[in-house]
Amino acid sequence: MGEWSRDATELEGIEETDLSTDDLFRLLADRRVRTALLFLRDRPDTTLEQLASIIAAAEADEGETNETGDSYDRIRHELYHSTLPALDEAGLIAFDPQSKRIRVVDVPSTIYSLFDGEAGDGSSS
Repeated sequence: MGEWSRDATELEGIEETDLSTDDLFRLLADRRVRTALLFLRDRPDTTLEQLASIIAAAEADEGETNETGDSYDRIRHELYHSTLPALDEAGLIAFDPQSKRIRVVDVPSTIYSLFDGEAGDGSSS
């Protein structure tokens, strides 16, 4: 069990996070988390509405959902109540529920490199 129980601070380039390996991969297993982080890499200060629109459009493009008001509302609700608070708690972003603003705090480049191939090139994980 030894090498599998290392925490994320032992992975090169992720020294800044206090996430365990399990917590990090649990977060990154969620496609919406990855889509959000990729969007925030280029726009490190955005709103909940902008992010929900981007994710709804991405999922519609991939055939996962229809880009409707209902899917946008579901995505927005999940972001607000689950995804963004989890990323905020992990220290990767700052999410203000009152203003609905999202700001990147500290996403190590190594995290982005784990799923760079997903960004708009049609590949999937």
